[in-house]
Amino acid sequence: MGPEHARTAASAADDSGPVSSSKWNLEPDGVSTGRPLWNALTLVFKDPELERLFGEYIRSRTATLARRSVVLAILLYAVFGFADYHLAGDAWNANTAIRFLIVVPYLLLVYFLLKLPRARRYQQPLMLSVEIVAGLGLLAMMAVMPREVGSLYFGGLALCCMFGYMVFPMGLVRASVAGWSLMAGFLLVARGQVFDGPNLVVYPFFFAAANIAGMFATWSLERYRRKNYFQLRSLWKQRAAFERLNEELERLATHDPLTGLLNRRSLDQRLAEVIAAQTRHGDTASLFLLDLDRFKQVNDQLGHLRGDAFLCQIAQLICVTVREIDVVFRFGGDEFLVLLPRTSEAQALVVADRLRTAFEQMVEGIEELRELGLGCSIGVDHVRDGDTPDAILRRADAMLYEEKQSKRVAAT
Repeated sequence: MGPEHARTAASAADDSGPVSSSKWNLEPDGVSTGRPLWNALTLVFKDPELERLFGEYIRSRTATLARRSVVLAILLYAVFGFADYHLAGDAWNANTAIRFLIVVPYLLLVYFLLKLPRARRYQQPLMLSVEIVAGLGLLAMMAVMPREVGSLYFGGLALCCMFGYMVFPMGLVRASVAGWSLMAGFLLVARGQVFDGPNLVVYPFFFAAANIAGMFATWSLERYRRKNYFQLRSLWKQRAAFERLNEELERLATHDPLTGLLNRRSLDQRLAEVIAAQTRHGDTASLFLLDLDRFKQVNDQLGHLRGDAFLCQIAQLICVTVREIDVVFRFGGDEFLVLLPRTSEAQALVVADRLRTAFEQMVEGIEELRELGLGCSIGVDHVRDGDTPDAILRRADAMLYEEKQSKRVAAT
């Protein structure tokens, strides 16, 4: 049987809820407790699962930005290397080695790592390492520079911190760790290089002010991102709910709610497609109607619930007996229709006889149905040139009626 039969009678009876969907990855958001969504200082979501999902979302949205920011850092680091020639003096060789043999190669390595799909989960730690290595490189060059020009590299260090806060996508916590760590390194390295007179106050003050301003800017941006992500999740949930509702409405519009088989509305559409295929390509198709004999006695004596259960069981029997290409419909109360594409009437009769045998074996194995004498009648017909859906169904119904009449005559 085809994909249309995936929802069989047994599963239809047990599954009455909406179709489940995982495409939006909508895990619980952890806000039903009424507590704050995130830590007020670090902005980390208090629900670990929500924090993990946010991390995946941000990494997917900033993957390109991360690579481009590393390229920009490499270019700036290389361009400022030309200033070493005029400023470094005797320390030019040492500065060149630090800049082009250590820092720039490491930044290139990170760039290529960020292009690997498996490395995406380590994007923020890699960006943190880029800022730390670049900053340490500047501090190392500052340490070997002559005292009178060492302070000029303070601007490069401040630019490095700004990259951490405003350019590198690594989050508030990592940017703050990098910024204040570089300031601590600056205080250690610059003692005796930069701090004399007013500079003892000026440089640390501006460095601390830059870190505070950067933290506030990053905090605001991070808060906006997290709030926006949370609102997006609400929209995703609403969209997923609408999709599930639409899928369920579509299923209800095209399937019989009891047996899960395609319904009469679907049959009209399929018959029109079969007729069109025969007109265009000459494809042969057949169908047969199956009607349950004396099924009213089942409902009257065993109850409608048992009757419905037997209908589901019969629907499942039809689905597993017919061929993979055949399509099964519930035509009416106790009537079923099987559409057989690319099948002659003679071939359809073979399938119908096989189904009749399977039905009789099923009834023989159920004492209640055997005692009630439940049987079935089948009317077979094929699609003809110039047919309409109504004409095909009338002929099949006439063949079904003819078989019922012959049974009554034989019985008398």
